[in-house]
Amino acid sequence: MEFLLCALTPPGSINREIGKIRDILYSRWGLASALALPVLIPLLFLPIDIDIPDKKKLKTLAVSGFYCVTRTFAPIGRHLFLGLDCMYRAKELAAFVETLIPRSPGKPDIWRPIPELSGFYLCELENLSGFEEVIASLEPPPKLHFPIHTISFVKAEILSADNTHALPGTGRQVGMEPISTSTRFNWWQALQWEEVTVVRLKKA
Repeated sequence: MEFLLCALTPPGSINREIGKIRDILYSRWGLASALALPVLIPLLFLPIDIDIPDKKKLKTLAVSGFYCVTRTFAPIGRHLFLGLDCMYRAKELAAFVETLIPRSPGKPDIWRPIPELSGFYLCELENLSGFEEVIASLEPPPKLHFPIHTISFVKAEILSADNTHALPGTGRQVGMEPISTSTRFNWWQALQWEEVTVVRLKKA
């Protein structure tokens, strides 16, 4: 099982601040999903087999970089985000990136393990019953004001020794038969990711 995610990535100082929150979610609550991905703002998931536009083409993006300000913790379904006040700009950028992706016949089956366009991804609920106690245990999020100048394309896959491990709670085998992208399992376990393309936007 693989996915390809187009995301915004913050400057290093902001990365460290968000990383501190994720570290607490892992150390205090055991939420391993908090550490599964790099610090990022998910824009849109893409078909895993597409040809990513080259950097020269991506640098023609009509949308320049922009500034963001962090808001409050935002539970969305089974996921926790740190909200941002710039998501309308992120939606514009996601829509523009999508126009650069070659269209294939039919609707591709895209796996989306986390919501898009919701802010900084923090973690999944995992085995907890709700986020109320988790949020109450955290310090109020710092008010961070920062520029967004970087788009990353992150490719990730679920790994196992023989690539045919059973998905938790399903008994089905990766690599043995097709798995529906709607199948729910612990996607953050044995996840390996890499940034396959990083593009700098024009300065805000």
